This record gives sequence, structure tokens and C-alpha cells, in this order.
Amino acid sequence: MTASRPPVASPSAEPASSAPASLSPTPSIAPNPRALTPEALAKQAARKAAKVVKQATAAAAVEQGRPSPETAAKAPEFLRRDWVAVGGAAGEGEEKEQVKAKILSWNLLAQCLIRRELFPGSDLLKGKDRFPSLIAELLHYSPSIACLQEVDHVPLLIPHLERVYAHTTASGPGKLHGLMILYRRDEWELVSEEVVQYDDEGFEEVEGKTAGSRRTRNVGLVVGLKRKDGRGGVVVGTTHLFWHPRFTYERTRQAALLLRHLRQFRQAHALPSSWPAILAGDFNTQPTESTYALLVGDALLPSQLVDLQASRVVHISLEKNGTAAAGDDEESGESTTTVTPASSPSSSTPTPAPAPAAPKAEQGLPDRMPLKDARPPTAADGLLDIPDLVALFPPPGQGLMSAYDSAWGTVGGEEGNDFVGRLESDEERKGMEGRKGRHEPAWTNVTPLWNLTLDYILFSGGQDMRVTGLLRTPRKEQLGGGLPRKGVSASDHVAVGAELSWSSS
Repeated sequence: MTASRPPVASPSAEPASSAPASLSPTPSIAPNPRALTPEALAKQAARKAAKVVKQATAAAAVEQGRPSPETAAKAPEFLRRDWVAVGGAAGEGEEKEQVKAKILSWNLLAQCLIRRELFPGSDLLKGKDRFPSLIAELLHYSPSIACLQEVDHVPLLIPHLERVYAHTTASGPGKLHGLMILYRRDEWELVSEEVVQYDDEGFEEVEGKTAGSRRTRNVGLVVGLKRKDGRGGVVVGTTHLFWHPRFTYERTRQAALLLRHLRQFRQAHALPSSWPAILAGDFNTQPTESTYALLVGDALLPSQLVDLQASRVVHISLEKNGTAAAGDDEESGESTTTVTPASSPSSSTPTPAPAPAAPKAEQGLPDRMPLKDARPPTAADGLLDIPDLVALFPPPGQGLMSAYDSAWGTVGGEEGNDFVGRLESDEERKGMEGRKGRHEPAWTNVTPLWNLTLDYILFSGGQDMRVTGLLRTPRKEQLGGGLPRKGVSASDHVAVGAELSWSSS
């Protein structure tokens, strides 16, 4: 049996104390070498506060439709243009009764339409480079409503926009691109919409005539938007009219159809008559041409009437069992058969002499593109006579107002940076005297091959509606020899924008 041994005390052990535990001395605590000093704690708190501010700033930017500062730093570069105030300041108390909305119109250049030979020298043609830049520029301008044309690859665009914007779209049958209207979720509610199929509509009220001269698959889109704060609403239309320079009759017919829908929309959808109407888009017409003149209420010049009559033809696309033929839009080339047009036997307008060549030297386009695969119309074709077509538009002096033409002339420091300012000859400038369109943007579609003014923001709302701001238009030297171009714009069009103000009553 092993004997137990008493415990052996450690050499350093102290004798047990007989004092009560509560009176035991407090052990000393060594300082933590990693403990923060008051100065370090203050810096830590400052960093946390800065992080909170950064997160709040980013959230506010997203809510306002702008990229966050961090996102903006990583975003593709583009030519940033500012919004400039125009017109007089609002009077005392007037501001509270006014609705203001920034309207943007932009042809995005559909990826499916890009051909390198059309944009020689461009360094921004691939979709993976273009789409981030398009999104960044759109969010940078932060419009209340955006009217977009040549929109394709919608699933790539919407995820970056849907937090701020709701949208509606329309496209012609079989087309790979179309129209889109964006509107801020926190401001507007969609109450009604219509798609205008130009190929399927006519003017039966004019002697039963269907009026179509060519199948183009172009469409218009009209929406009614009600303000969420209860201060009324607005009717907005957008379109991309037929592109071919020589088919003026068809382009003008399409504009008349869209204008009819815009006029009848409020009544057709039981909307208040006080809602103003805005029409923005790519009209494929210049201020010197008849389509623009009729929309804004200018009397037609003799040369414009000649151009309309010369383009009053029947295209082969109407004679192929009602299906669109090759060459009906930008997605395919033109065929080669050329037919000289003549007036219809039923026309009340005599056959005109050929129209004088339009001044296109500075635009890089041929003076006259021939009408191809077309024949003179007969009475059975149902085309409108030119006087009947003109009568579908408001009489002179009662057309739509143009945001840029009515207000850009008041912006200081922009002398010469408008449509009349870019005309090269005295004869061209003299031809614009007393005409509307002088102060439209100098260029809205700029490539190495052509330079044109095609995009507009038009409106009607009586004397109550006015322009209070415009998106500054670039000078040609800022566009780097043609678009699309890195650091400038991912489209061959530049966006146009206007802030419009109207009474909320």
C-alpha cells in the first residue's frame, strides 16, 4: 500500500491569509498594448461616419437617376453637357403651381444596324463597349421622361435602369429594334398607351384613301402619364420616321398619322384636356424640308411642294402580298431598279419639274438619291393628293412649338451653334429668313459620312407651356470627326433635351 504524501508548497507560494475575501487586495491589470488611444478612436469614428455619408450619397444618386460617385468614376467617358436655363425666372408664388419635367430624346443606334463601312474610323462599335456608355450617359442627364429610338438588346439595358425608370416599348413587325419611353417611377404612372402602325393606317376620311406609298415597318408610340403627386399629367409621343431622303411623301404621311393620334389621344382615353402634349424623336427630316415645316406650322415653299410631289410614288414593297420587301428600312440595302416617278392621273397637282438639289455638300450626302423600285401611282392605289396631305396638318402659324427653335437663341455664348449658323452660303442662310427651324441644333446625327439635324422635341400646350431649360448642344469640333466615338458618344446621334414647364391646374 502506497502512503499518501502531503502537498508540497510551491517555493513562491504565499501563506494563506486569514483575512476575509472581501478585504483581499485588487490585483493590478497590465495595459493592453493594442488598445486604441483617444486620437485613434476619433479617427475610427470619422471613418465610419464618412462611410455612412458615402453610402447615403450613393443611394440618393441612384434614387435621382444618377450614377453614384464611385460608379461614375468607373463609368465610360463621354462628352458631358450641362443643362442651361432659358427664359425668364418664375414670378413670386408661380413656381409652386408649375410642373417641370426634363424631356430627353435620343436615337441610341441599334447594334443590329451597325456596319463598319458606315462608320469608318469609329473606335466604338462593339456592343460590349457601347452599352455601358449609353447607360452611363442616359443616367447622367437624369431626365424625367426619355424618348428613345433604335433600341435593341432591351434585356441588357433595363436592369441598369429599372430601379429609377419604368418603361414601355414598341416596334414594327419583324424589326429587331424599336421605340422606348422611360419615365421616372417616383413621378409618373402609365395610364394609357397606343402603338401607331404606319403601314396599317390610312386616312379613310379623305375620300376613302389609304395613303400608303411604301411598307417601312416604322411605328409611333403615344402614352398618357399621370403625375403621382396629383398635379395632372402629360401625353407623350415618340417615333422614328422612315429614313430614305427621297421618300418625303411617305415620311410626311407618317408624321400626319402620328399627329392625328396625338390630337385624339386624350379624348380616346378619357384624359383631361388640360394635359399638354409632347412629341419627341428622330423625324429623319431637316428644318429645310417639308415634313418639319408642316409639323411646326410653316407654309410650304414651292421647292418643298415639288419634293413632295416627286416622291408620291408606289414602292414595290406594297405589291408583294402586303409583306415588306428588301430595303424597307435601315436593316437592309436598296435594290437597284430605278423608276422615274410621275404624278397620278387623278392628281390635282400638275407634274412638276425636278426639285432643285438640296444643299448637302456640307453633309457628305449625295444631292439626290434616286427613287428605286417605284412606279407612278394610279387612282386605285389610293394615295393622297398633295393638297389633301398638307391639309392634314395644322394651318400655318398653328403648328407644334419646337423647344430648341423657340429658346436656344436666348442662350448666351452660342452664336453660330445652331442650324442656320452651320449653313455655308449666303443663299442658304437667306432661304431660312423668316422660317422656323433656324435655332434647331446645328447637328444631331454626325458620322464621317453624313452630318444632319434630325432629332427634335416638339410640344403643344397653349401659351401656358414654356421652355425653362435646354441640354447644351455640342459644337462639331467636339465630336471628334464623327460618331460613335470613345470619350464622346456611343451613338451616331447626340441626345437632345428640354426642361418644360406648365400649369398644374
